[in-house]
Amino acid sequence: MPINTKPIFFILTLLLSLYTLRLVGTLSVADFGAMLFIFISLLKFRSVVINDFNVVFLVWVLVSLISSLGLIYEDYFTVTGFLGTGLRILVSMALLLCLPLWLKSKEEQFQAIGALLSIVIFHSIVQLVFVALFYLNKAPFLNLVPHGNQSSRQEWLNVYDYTFYTRFGGVFEEPSWYSWFMVACIGLIISFEIVNRVSIITKRKWLLILSALFFTYSIAGIASIVILIAYKILSGSIRAKIRSVVFISIALPALILLNPDSALLKRLMGVFSGTDGSSNTRIFDSFTKLKLVLENNMTGTGIGNSIEGIYHYDVTNSFTVISTQNGFIEAFVSTGLIGGAIFMVPFVYFLCVKKYWLSLITMTLVFFTTSALFIVVMWFFMALAYLLFKDLKINPQPST
Repeated sequence: MPINTKPIFFILTLLLSLYTLRLVGTLSVADFGAMLFIFISLLKFRSVVINDFNVVFLVWVLVSLISSLGLIYEDYFTVTGFLGTGLRILVSMALLLCLPLWLKSKEEQFQAIGALLSIVIFHSIVQLVFVALFYLNKAPFLNLVPHGNQSSRQEWLNVYDYTFYTRFGGVFEEPSWYSWFMVACIGLIISFEIVNRVSIITKRKWLLILSALFFTYSIAGIASIVILIAYKILSGSIRAKIRSVVFISIALPALILLNPDSALLKRLMGVFSGTDGSSNTRIFDSFTKLKLVLENNMTGTGIGNSIEGIYHYDVTNSFTVISTQNGFIEAFVSTGLIGGAIFMVPFVYFLCVKKYWLSLITMTLVFFTTSALFIVVMWFFMALAYLLFKDLKINPQPST
């Protein structure tokens, strides 16, 4: 008999979305949520699942920990960073071993997707409520962060003043982090729609989601959603494709003509002209940082020490942003050529199997937006990208 997974997946995903909010020390709400889920899973099933997907990452964990320990005497290496990140990775691996227990049937997959959609709607409503309260001067709980000075930034509930426009990120610490989280959820939902030939996100829900996303002013997030929607359109009928092309042909020029001074359009122009610093960091600087690290040490910087390692090797101080800003690059920077290659194995598999193509595109778009690889929620999404599209049995409904 299938389990009603929707409530527990909703609560789990909600807790995981609060990955920047600390409870005690470095323990985040997301860490607590993952450990609670693992405890409930072990209590209920008294077992774990070893499959080809998590075996690869278990090997990656072993290789990464061993290679990182070999770097412990490097000048830049911090044991606290290694231990903190290492423990979070172990919790993530335990989560990967428990998740399949809740997704044994097609019905349970549908319920998990329903939970993801509920989370997307929840955060979209929160975002729009915060926007309305802010402009009505009824949101004293929101922390206004001046552009160019983020010293006053909190772990959540921030609003960013960018002089000509204001960026909102809901309960997330940054608008771009709101964006990548939503891209991960929406990408998995769209992929599930395509693979199972169903419609899950209605037009009204799309309007709500896109309206909330607009206020992030996140180019990477908005572009990612456009790519995901385009993939869905191209996977649909000829009629749907024609209808979409006509709509875009009218809507896009109208948007530009009605609002030629839009800050969002100015950012887009900066991206295409190569003058947008954030985009340049993600596209070019991340590869330069990888080259710098591997030239000095083929085993990487060690987990939990990528920023320290890059800063140590960057003797000319050529980077204004030290972090890699790219999830795939982060894997190679932290764990070296061997560790990075092992990490890429599941994604190469996604590339080889058509039903996983959009899962691969989704995770690629997420990793383009953030280098936050070593957080529990990222491993949750990577696991769902595989588990939600496994061929599972459909439990027969009892006759009445």
